[in-house]
Amino acid sequence: YGASFQDTISLAADIAATGKQGNELLASTKETTRLAILGEVDRQDAMKATLALQTAFKQNTQQLSESINFLNAVENQTSTSLADLIEAIPKAGPVIQGLGGSVKDLALYLTAMREGGISAAEGANALKSGLASLINPTNKAIDQFKGFGIDLLGIVNKNAGNVTGTLLELQSALDKLNPLQKQQAIENLFGKFQFARMNALFENLGRQGSQTLQVLDLMKASSQDLANVAGRELAQVTESASGKYRRALEGLKADLAGVGEQFLSINTSLINIVDGILKFVNKLPEPIKTILSFFGKLTTITNPLIILTNILGNFFNYI
Repeated sequence: YGASFQDTISLAADIAATGKQGNELLASTKETTRLAILGEVDRQDAMKATLALQTAFKQNTQQLSESINFLNAVENQTSTSLADLIEAIPKAGPVIQGLGGSVKDLALYLTAMREGGISAAEGANALKSGLASLINPTNKAIDQFKGFGIDLLGIVNKNAGNVTGTLLELQSALDKLNPLQKQQAIENLFGKFQFARMNALFENLGRQGSQTLQVLDLMKASSQDLANVAGRELAQVTESASGKYRRALEGLKADLAGVGEQFLSINTSLINIVDGILKFVNKLPEPIKTILSFFGKLTTITNPLIILTNILGNFFNYI
């Protein structure tokens, strides 16, 4: 992929610190690097997302790879970027999974909110708070919805384990109200702080012309089709002129690092030999060390003279 071997080693060390070992560690490092390159995001942020996918959504290596391919396709076809999804997964992922949803559901909701101008961080926090209010509504909200002819608890219980089904049925029920009643119901259920964000979710989820329809289509796409899309995108990055240069450069650095270790061992041996000679000389009697010093100085003086004489001789021979 053209990733720096030093960054890769550092990333692997961080992932290993979370308890990953062996092939699982290698696979997590590879998929994190792939996610970082596809989304053009920092590797540390990509690592948080991959770990959240594996822990919150209980995904193995194959499922992790398929999720990354799906998220990449969502980025390609909607205004939701991989950076948005990477930011939202660690925050809202555990809540979505706890309600029976998947990372695909999370991408669907985040896309609906992004269309309404809600940032990834705000959207993730709104989902955490809003879904908690939905599955455990206050008595005031239950009574108000009942007054509007909506059985709120019935919708939640009927769609237990299907969070998207819950939201779509609630959306359908809210659409039957007049605009004022609809806004009153949403505000009462989700609160003033999350009112605008959850309203954006219901306004865009599954609507005609909304980008969420593209996400819903992607949720039905085969794993192979999504993998092919991600593969082509990676090839554009790695097989371009700059990508090939980066791969060659990083490969050379990695090879030099290995060679460098060999040179270090050779230099260590040479240093030990020189150190042994110096220790031997230091143990010689003082007169002998003086004679050796004299010959050393004489060599220092005569060597340049000999070289200069050879140069002048060659010059006169040339003339």
